Amino acid sequence: MSIQIRVFQAGDAEEIVRLIRRNLREVNSRDYPAEEVERLVREHTPEVVCAMAGQGRMFVALLENVLVGVLCVLPSWEKEREYWLRTVFVSPELHGKGIGSMLVEAGEAYAREVGAVILRLCASQTAHGFYLKLGYRDLAQDADADGLYPMEKYCDTAVM
Repeated sequence: MSIQIRVFQAGDAEEIVRLIRRNLREVNSRDYPAEEVERLVREHTPEVVCAMAGQGRMFVALLENVLVGVLCVLPSWEKEREYWLRTVFVSPELHGKGIGSMLVEAGEAYAREVGAVILRLCASQTAHGFYLKLGYRDLAQDADADGLYPMEKYCDTAVM
């Protein structure tokens, strides 16, 4: 399986939206109420994806030229040298194949290049264990009111 990681291109937006919506409905729906999943589905549009990509750096994973994963790195709106990992999704049938890890590695490398000291994210219940394995640490004992786990990882200790 040969995976290529590259930077987002505007023509990727529709496929990214399909990937995100599919994950929300097929995977995240195991951990969240249907009305919350559908609210998130409605929020993810090509316009939102393009706007997010324009605010930071979005990476996509390709398998035989088919988009199978996405991750976005955004600068913090609160602190200098703090960045956020957002919108991390991989085609459900490819979970556990290392694609998510490859995307996170690309995001971490980019964050270090631009001078980030710390990376933060809010992990879904679905992805919480994945981020723990990648060295992210919980910032709270339990999930927040939205069922998300605030997490962080210092860039100088990021394992690549």
